[in-house]
Amino acid sequence: MDSADASRSPTGARAWTLALGACGGVMLLAAVASIGSPAGASGALGAVIFKAGSAWPAALYLLGAHGLGRLAARLWHGATFAAPLQFGAGLAIMLTISHLLGVAGLLRGGVGVALGLGVCVVGVALACERWAQAARAGRRASNQTRGGAWLAAAPAAAVLVVASCLPPGWLWASEFGGYDVLSYHLQLPQEWLALGALRPLDHNVYSYLPGYVEAAYLHLAAMTGAPPPTGDGAPGGLLAADGWRTLSCQMLHAGLAVCAAWLVARATLAAADRWMHAGDDAHERRPAYAACAGLVGAIVLATPWTVVAGSLAYNEMGVVALTAAAMIAALDRGLAAPRRWVLAGALVGAACGVKPTALLFATPVVALVLLVTTPPSQWVRSALLGAAAGLALLAPWLVRNAVHGGNPVFPFLTAVFGSGHWTDEQVTRYAAAHAFDGSLADRLRLLVLRDESDPAGPRHRGMMHAQWGVFFPLLAAAGAAGLVGRARLGAIVLGGGLAAQLLAWMFATHLQSRFLMPMLAPGAVLIGLGLCGLADRGAGVRRAALAVGAIGALVQSGLTISVYAAQRSSSPGLLLPVGTDYFAVPPPSPDDADAGSLGFLNRRASSGATVYLLGEATPFYYTGRVVYNTTWDRWPLGEAIDGTPEDPAAWSEALRGRGIDAVLVCFTELERLRRSGYADPRVTPERVARWLDAAAVPVRAWPGEGRALYALPEAAP
Repeated sequence: MDSADASRSPTGARAWTLALGACGGVMLLAAVASIGSPAGASGALGAVIFKAGSAWPAALYLLGAHGLGRLAARLWHGATFAAPLQFGAGLAIMLTISHLLGVAGLLRGGVGVALGLGVCVVGVALACERWAQAARAGRRASNQTRGGAWLAAAPAAAVLVVASCLPPGWLWASEFGGYDVLSYHLQLPQEWLALGALRPLDHNVYSYLPGYVEAAYLHLAAMTGAPPPTGDGAPGGLLAADGWRTLSCQMLHAGLAVCAAWLVARATLAAADRWMHAGDDAHERRPAYAACAGLVGAIVLATPWTVVAGSLAYNEMGVVALTAAAMIAALDRGLAAPRRWVLAGALVGAACGVKPTALLFATPVVALVLLVTTPPSQWVRSALLGAAAGLALLAPWLVRNAVHGGNPVFPFLTAVFGSGHWTDEQVTRYAAAHAFDGSLADRLRLLVLRDESDPAGPRHRGMMHAQWGVFFPLLAAAGAAGLVGRARLGAIVLGGGLAAQLLAWMFATHLQSRFLMPMLAPGAVLIGLGLCGLADRGAGVRRAALAVGAIGALVQSGLTISVYAAQRSSSPGLLLPVGTDYFAVPPPSPDDADAGSLGFLNRRASSGATVYLLGEATPFYYTGRVVYNTTWDRWPLGEAIDGTPEDPAAWSEALRGRGIDAVLVCFTELERLRRSGYADPRVTPERVARWLDAAAVPVRAWPGEGRALYALPEAAP
């Protein structure tokens, strides 16, 4: 066969397509990486390729999770959508194992390396064995989506890759530079590494949440042999060796974002299979449905919120992925009702282990689908089995919290199970800050209009936030199309689930746009059903429906690039050539005139002094000994004031008694917390100023940061 014949053969055409696609992907990646980068396109691309090597622990973890899904094969055996159910079950198993190993103190030292790697390797071996069996049998996975449809998300995927290669704390203004990452998503694994075990920490309330994804970040650190942080100034744990492990954590969450988009696409096919494959022409319609499902997956992946949250070491995409997997389990026609309930319940339980609010956002949607697809005579038995499965996945968290503080769901339901180590004032302050006290009209208004009263400036807190793009307009149009199509029942069920999610957002959260992200799974499936319904109406309408889906995904991709390009004064790629040492290890300097507060303290961390971060709860990049607390937890200064409310010198002595040598005060943050009602009422800016004047020695001030460092002398001056 000559070269011309080879190029015309299916294999040759596929090879050329892959080669052209790879070249286009590299060019796209270079273009995105060059935005705001001083290294130019080639240099920025080289930096991204080099840092992409940090993805191997995340890839091993996700592949291992897929293989471990075989341990639950009895639940999904015979399913029409076996592959996504295997991955969903495997992800739930892997996250639970990470949590259990961490609680047992086995993710440390050589044991942590062996067990961390061992679990992943076993999972990969199980996955490879299944793939080999399928290859020998000549089986090809059914219910595939159309690969070409995913190309519309390629620009957004390039942003996801590049953003995941930038150090935590640099990107995304909507997340205040990843504040939550530096406060607990990565800070907690860092502290658990130092302690040698995963456990609740009384100075960081977020350690009382289930933290299954944070346990996965601890797993990545342990399996890669991260040295525990020592507080002597040398970056340890996730920050060791230029912090490449922090990128691994970000890439794990980015991988979950990709998996979530894939699972949503499969859930769309499962919904079409359940509600639209009636009649003799079902087989003929399947290719059109596959194309619609691929476009829906592309819309999810390209949505700016997916890329923003996905490129940070957050946990949102774990909730979206497991919710989509639970929807597939609830919809799969190949499984009997009891098994569908058990599998869906376990997946929802795992989603709650990732983020407890999944109980409010995932449960209603999945439960409605299960109720509609199950004969009423089986409801009670199946529901009990599903609830038991979900509770089993959450049991490790419940037991851990109950043992530590008596309340298995702390910091929730304190009126029922007790407030643990918190005072009534703390409980009240936490509850008030995590709820919205406006009227129903206010809640509805903020769902679609800007909040003009926000202290940080007018902004959208609901569906019209710029990082949702056209997702909700597409959802509204598709929902209307679904109500008049073949999948009317599916549109009603999913619409009811989405309504329940909106009610949960309005009445059980403090109304932030990111908290709507669990709507991605059922909302995208409803969009998919709408597109599939249009695809049923003849070739011309089918082409128009596919064009609408493709345009929607392309618009989302364009908006994602626009959001990325606007970060850091239009220089988002500025730190691509460097790592976390940019923050944690400032270069040597003959004097400290150029050092910010973080650099100043890290240069002196080897002295062994302990610094109290007053008002600040993002200690991730500090490499010395620090004491901190989240604003909801007990403030060391507040406790010192309690004993002697009118004696500032005694406050210093009390802090010295806790081993604190100095205090770094963030005045701007103290004022913000006071204005928001989040701060300890005993620690007012006025009282802090009086204390510092009377019983502390100024060392250095950074007016531009709103911070100042004070020493606490042995005896009050």
